[in-house]
Formats: sequence, C-alpha cells, structure tokens
Amino acid sequence: IASLKEQRLEMKRRKALEEEAKWLEHSSVHHSAGSKAHKREFERLFEDGQLRELRLEKKQEEKVEEQEKWLEEASIHRYPEFGAPAQAFSRLYEDGRQRELRMEMLQEERSEDEARRLAEASVHPPVATSLASIEERVEWLYEDAQLRRAHLEKQRQLQLWQQEEAGRAVSRSASSGGLARRIDMLYSDAARREEARQWRKEQSELEKLESLQANS
Repeated sequence: IASLKEQRLEMKRRKALEEEAKWLEHSSVHHSAGSKAHKREFERLFEDGQLRELRLEKKQEEKVEEQEKWLEEASIHRYPEFGAPAQAFSRLYEDGRQRELRMEMLQEERSEDEARRLAEASVHPPVATSLASIEERVEWLYEDAQLRRAHLEKQRQLQLWQQEEAGRAVSRSASSGGLARRIDMLYSDAARREEARQWRKEQSELEKLESLQANS
C-alpha cells in the first residue's frame, strides 16, 4: 500500500512540474511585457526553491555522513578495553544528545523554509495555473507528511521492541559482556529518543500544512 501511495505522489509531482513547464512555454510566446515580469518572478521563486532544496539535501547528506563516521569511531569493537566505563557512558550520552539537537534544528529549518517558499508563491502567483501548482504542492506535502508520520510510528514501535529485548538480554547476563550490552542499550535508547523527537517534529509540520491548506 505504501508503494502505491508513493507512486501516486510521484505522479502528482511530475504532473505539477509539467504544468509549470507548459505555463512557462505559453508565457514566453503569448504574454505581454507585464506578464514577462510575472514570469521572471515565478522563475526566480522556482529557482530559489530548487536551490534551497539542494542545500537541505546536502545538509542531510553531511549529517548522515557525520553520524556514520561517529558510529564507526565509537563502535565497541574499536574499544576492546574500557578503563573508565563511566566516561564511556558519559561520552555516548553527550554525543547522542548533540546529534538529536542537530537533527531537530535541521527539521525546523526544513519546515520553516518550505512554509516560507509556499507563502511567497501564494503571495505572488503569476497566473491561475501557478495557483493550481501551489495547491498540488500543498496536497503532496500533506500526503507525504502523513506517510512519513506512519513510517516514524513504525520505527518507534520497532525501537521500543528492540529496547525491551536488549533490557531482557542485559538482565540475563552476568558481569561477562555486560558492558557491551549496556552500551548497545544506550545506542538503542538514543535512537528511540531521536525517533520520538522526529515524530513530534513531523506532527508539528503536519499541523502547519493542514493550517496552510485550510487557508489557501
């Protein structure tokens, strides 16, 4: 079911892009000098949106690479002997907290940027076709947010199950190997907190989109 929804959203997105391309082609042939000014304004807004999306994608890729590098360096296989377990736990907790804060800031920037772009496009619509494209975009964002919220909920349930399994494993273990299992639990708990934060952000973003759709 999820794949069908994703295909439908992709078709809607392509349709919106095709409508924008047709509008630009039509404007270049039939519109007056005033319409050309509207066209330039529309192109500027569209290009600005594309650049912002590219910057956000680049930021996300950098964050993912940074997290993967950190996980590789902090892997328990790289530390066969812990002289100070308390320091290791403190470092893992602090790094997890900083990573959650970075993800939260990135989500806020993305949500604010998308809302600002939609607001600019709705204030300066060149023709009725652009308004249809904006409504199409808002609908796509709304459905995409719902899919992401469902995905995050599944991830949250999986993290809770993994945490419970890790807790049972640690309770059954003796002193041998206990530190490694506790570190694994800390990783799982940090991931669960991060998923919870993302879920709350997705809820906030969905509410903003619903408000924007209601006022459009």
